[in-house]
Amino acid sequence: MIKLPIINSILNGDLRPELISTALPTDDLFHAHKALEGITPSSMRLKIELALINAVGQLVPVEDEYNRFISRIAAAPQVLALLNTQPDEATILSPGMFINDIFDQPPTNTLQLMFYQQIVELECGRTLWAFDELHQAFRNNNHTLAELSNTLNRIQHHCDQAKRDLLEHPHVKQLVQQALMHLHISLMLNYNCLYDSESRFTKTDFEYMVSKQFDRLPTEDEYKRFEDLVPTQPQTQPQPQPTATERKAPTTSSSPYEFEAFVQMIKPYDFMDIPMIARLKNKKNAKKLMAPVLKTKNLGYIFAMLQYLEFQKYICTIQKGYTTKEYFTFLGQIFDKEFGSIKNYHFGNPQRNNSAKKYIGKCKEEYLKFFPSH
Repeated sequence: MIKLPIINSILNGDLRPELISTALPTDDLFHAHKALEGITPSSMRLKIELALINAVGQLVPVEDEYNRFISRIAAAPQVLALLNTQPDEATILSPGMFINDIFDQPPTNTLQLMFYQQIVELECGRTLWAFDELHQAFRNNNHTLAELSNTLNRIQHHCDQAKRDLLEHPHVKQLVQQALMHLHISLMLNYNCLYDSESRFTKTDFEYMVSKQFDRLPTEDEYKRFEDLVPTQPQTQPQPQPTATERKAPTTSSSPYEFEAFVQMIKPYDFMDIPMIARLKNKKNAKKLMAPVLKTKNLGYIFAMLQYLEFQKYICTIQKGYTTKEYFTFLGQIFDKEFGSIKNYHFGNPQRNNSAKKYIGKCKEEYLKFFPSH
């Protein structure tokens, strides 16, 4: 399961409210709060993790948990082989985003409460990104559902603890309870389509969760916020494409296989703002990396590099609810290809020799040349 070390520490460890003043004196608390400035649950996983390590790493073994997760991702092919499970049996989903506005937040009118709100929401956002990566790495719905079941049990355990404990700190208790509830709902709505129709998360399940955790039924506003979210969960069926001009690739008379033309075509997304491109420091290095890839006109290689650079995830941080089909359609507009052709290049087809999955290793090698210390 994906663990929640920060929430566990708030309930059982050094981040307990009665210890926080000793564990993080005012100056240290201020610096920890500053380390999280500008980071949101929709920030990239690595960015969230680095910020949380800087903020609470001296009190909570978050880095150990993050390293274990990376090891699990790396071991996915070996695990699938041992289980004799075929990959590519997963439903394609767009990355899920953390839902955090069903319940009204308690007042956060002190630095300490603001800090607690930051760390619990960032841990929940990081959990959703990690789930998305697990689903993509193992590419097997049954594995995802088993992992989901274990993690939801962990969340329920923490919910039970939060309900019993921290009674002398009602605002912290409420922050933790609501973050856990939001995480549970986010996971269920994001992965609802993997369940059979009888097992899917419904309004009745939502009522039961609220009743069990808060000893009341949802308010009218909470019902409405929940129901407004249900239609936006990831779907397995093709969705109508948006007509908004900002989701269309700009046209240009130049070839998309030329770097400057490609950068212009992916507007309104700034290529230099992709976190992994930003690490290259300047446009000259970005061009040095990407121009030779584009010049090959090998779509498998090009899509692999965009996947390695996490271009789709970058778009999802800007446009909530952005789907994989929208992404493939966007690439199709740039390279003048049909959706099915883009999908085959990206996810691999036994009849296609240049599918993206063949080039991920090469993309990593080309990228790391800019960081000789690696």
